[in-house]
Amino acid sequence: MKYSVITNYDIKSISSAIEEEKLQFLVFVLDSMGINLDGCFPDPLDPKLVTVDHRTKLRDILEKYNILIVDNKDKTFDIYLEKDKIASWKKHWVELKKDFSEIDPKKKIYVNINLECWSVFEQIKDENNE
Repeated sequence: MKYSVITNYDIKSISSAIEEEKLQFLVFVLDSMGINLDGCFPDPLDPKLVTVDHRTKLRDILEKYNILIVDNKDKTFDIYLEKDKIASWKKHWVELKKDFSEIDPKKKIYVNINLECWSVFEQIKDENNE
């Protein structure tokens, strides 16, 4: 799936938006597997609120179901169930945009973050909708 998110033009806003989308994708994939995620993520779902306790509980759940999340060090990751890849978060790209109709100079420039991800659950959902 490809989609985009619009945010302010500052590195903190861009990083925050990307981390939030990554977390939502991870939760979507695990939730689609029917895994009970109680205590694994903060409520509300915000990357800044994730604690060591959340990470520990998530690690235990992943180990229990033989799920591996591989961080590819280039801001991408893959999710495996045993040896089968079931999801992938791909590299994003950022486009600088300008809104000429905006009067406030601080709001004229914004960023469009282009995101791409894939999971087997999206394919199943698409096949069911056809």
